[in-house]
Amino acid sequence: MNVKRKLAVLALTLTITMTALPFFAAYANRQTVMVTVNDLPIIFADQGPIIDTNRVLVPVRGVFEEMGFYVTWDPNTRIARLTSEDTTIIIPADARVFVANNQIITPDVPQQMVNNRLLLPLRAISEVVGWTATWDSNSRAARIAHADTHFATAVSPPATEPSQAQQSSDKITIPNRQLTHEEIDAWLTNYHAQGGSNYFELAVLYLVNAERENAGLQRLSINSTLMIASRFKAQSMSDIGYFSHENPVYGHFTNIARQLFNYPITSMGENIARGQITPQEVVADWMDSPSHRLNILHPSFTEIGAGFYNGHWAQKFG
Repeated sequence: MNVKRKLAVLALTLTITMTALPFFAAYANRQTVMVTVNDLPIIFADQGPIIDTNRVLVPVRGVFEEMGFYVTWDPNTRIARLTSEDTTIIIPADARVFVANNQIITPDVPQQMVNNRLLLPLRAISEVVGWTATWDSNSRAARIAHADTHFATAVSPPATEPSQAQQSSDKITIPNRQLTHEEIDAWLTNYHAQGGSNYFELAVLYLVNAERENAGLQRLSINSTLMIASRFKAQSMSDIGYFSHENPVYGHFTNIARQLFNYPITSMGENIARGQITPQEVVADWMDSPSHRLNILHPSFTEIGAGFYNGHWAQKFG
């Protein structure tokens, strides 16, 4: 693996307590189909994709917004309108057809309303906008890509995502000294003000759980404290300028979670990386490394956090 993608790992025997966020626990149980657009996984906030009559149906808003469409929904007429520079799509929830640039399209499986969310057959996406839509039944993954991308593993993420991911918490720099309690509180306040977990971090968690499911292992619950500690670790590597499990200020990698953010577990595991462009790339690199793969597929781990900041990645397992 080239120097730009240095990786490090430490896996330890552990005792376990679970403090999962209810939202993510529910999400993990519901999200049984993975959907990617230009190789970036879609994190559905509530209703995820479904399979009906051997056809994959995906939420219109989550998928088409990632494809660059502006999506509106009229609850009175129950009609979704999707617009881009050269395409207008009108999807009535209560019909078996929809209209794309004045052309009537009849999908083999009609659109459906599920839990107040409009879902459209995956195949219809390629018919409507000329993108490529494929389904991998082994990994239960639906992949949607622009005709020119060919599902590259290191694609440029959407313009809003790097800005959000790279700038989160950047108003408070982590210095090469121990923070005061007031500075830690200020960092936490800023972390939450920035929206907490960013898209890249959630995508890493989803991909890790997909790897565990493929290996027949239990999904990892997302722990809010480990999320915070992972972001702090990623930012500290960027701000202080080091790449190691051993923090030059706080020492052993467990100390950030334990001492700064009161994580109760006495034994933990950690993966770190830097230089990868996308969540897919960093998880693939970790899985290609036996020691990192051991952490991701460790049967004793039950919870996880992930952090991304300015090209630096961190995972903490508990």
